[in-house]
Order: sequence, then structure tokens, then C-alpha cells
Amino acid sequence: MAIYHENRGRYGYRRITSELLYMQGFQSMEHFKRELFEYLDYYNNRRIKAKLKGLPPAIHRQQALSAA
Repeated sequence: MAIYHENRGRYGYRRITSELLYMQGFQSMEHFKRELFEYLDYYNNRRIKAKLKGLPPAIHRQQALSAA
């Protein structure tokens, strides 16, 4: 449930810091962890991506696997 690849890791870190960390305050480390996992789930599975023909990444992966 992480955003990884050597070059994309830096981009992912910048996106997380700008969209998650700077947009809200956290009451505790547990609160931060919950929000981080929710954000990563959204980013990796549910966000609409124009490059994927308007599909979320999870649906695109399923279609690609079923076509193979």
C-alpha cells in the first residue's frame, strides 16, 4: 500500500506532503497513521486517472489482468 519506484518515490512523497500533511493537522500519531492509510488506499485504488481512460487504478489493473 505504498507509492514506490525509485524515480516516482520522490513524486509520491511530494504529493503526499502537499495533499495530506499540509492540508490538515493531526491530533496524534494514530490519527496520522489512519489518515495516511486512507489516503494511500484512495491514491492507489480509487482516484480517477485520466491516463487510465478515466478509471481508478484498481479497475484498470483488473481489466488489464482479465485481458491477458
